[in-house]
Amino acid sequence: MIRSLVLSALALAATTACAQGAAEDLRERAYQAVLDTPGFSYGLTLRYTDADTSWTTEANVVTAAPGGFTRARIETPDETAAWDGAVFRVVFPRTHRVYVDSTGEKAEEGVFGLASFHPTFGLRLAHIENQANKVSLGPNVDVGGRPCRRVTYAMAAPGAPAVDIGVCYDDALALPSQITISQAASGSRIEMTFSDIRAVDAPDASVFAPDTPPGYSAVPYDQSGAPLVAVGAPAPPFSLAADDGTPVRLDAYAGQVVLLDFWGTWCGPCVQALPGLQALHRAYPDLVVLGLAAYEDADADPTAFARQRGATYPIVRAPESVVEAYLVRAFPTYYLIGPDGAVRFTAVHDDDPDAEAHLRTAVADLLGPPR
Repeated sequence: MIRSLVLSALALAATTACAQGAAEDLRERAYQAVLDTPGFSYGLTLRYTDADTSWTTEANVVTAAPGGFTRARIETPDETAAWDGAVFRVVFPRTHRVYVDSTGEKAEEGVFGLASFHPTFGLRLAHIENQANKVSLGPNVDVGGRPCRRVTYAMAAPGAPAVDIGVCYDDALALPSQITISQAASGSRIEMTFSDIRAVDAPDASVFAPDTPPGYSAVPYDQSGAPLVAVGAPAPPFSLAADDGTPVRLDAYAGQVVLLDFWGTWCGPCVQALPGLQALHRAYPDLVVLGLAAYEDADADPTAFARQRGATYPIVRAPESVVEAYLVRAFPTYYLIGPDGAVRFTAVHDDDPDAEAHLRTAVADLLGPPR
């Protein structure tokens, strides 16, 4: 859903409306503040909510624009993402890998892509203003104990969901202290609050091109089309145990249709997919759904996490040996296994934004209409 909101906000073929002069002045003042400063450092609190779920993450951000080339680095509890103007890198401790994307396309996604709505990242905010159907000014409000002026950019186009982007410009700093992205049709909302915004000297270029730490491997970030276990091949066997000691063996489900969901409590798209998987589990009593939680911290409780979000199917921790046997490189990854033990369907959310819909179709092909 986050990705769809970002893409909707960027790609709508909107009719350009004449923005009010005060809104233009606020935006121009923000960009002038960026031009006058070699670098910025600030905190970011990102909150996401929709009808089914909500979550919050914290990040530290550093940006610089020497010579007009924007560079940025974001550190969250789960990863460090950096763009040096040519290459996007993500240092991901859970998998001991550094994902590298020389196209920069992956920088448009996730927390990094959302943070790039801030003018310290570049011109995205100016593009939004140019594409907006309507620009409206709100009253002065308070964000983090500081007054700011809110501007709302309404984005709408035939056949596309309407999106409202709200920007609250800090009175003293000129820069946005909060940006929101809301989609009324889905009830989803992203709220980004920027705190402790400080001007800094332009950091060394190495800050935006982190080295591969010892013991890590560097792999292409965009591995679209990289192989999974082939459809028609036998599903790799595994014998695991749930947290309560209950054995979970793949061969125990011989003769049944089995859905494997490789996921993690740390993975936003995985968490958003949980209600849909539970609905599938409920609609098909003969479908075995197994949630294979990967790369979890020792003190994490993926079973309790999933139960709190309504999932009733078995949850089990997947060791790296099982993750590697199924060639999982991104999360969530789905495998649908037929009664004969052969793989019948695979999907990776990162490669296919409609993976969940295609999964439902594949289940219906095997088991017929839902009950």
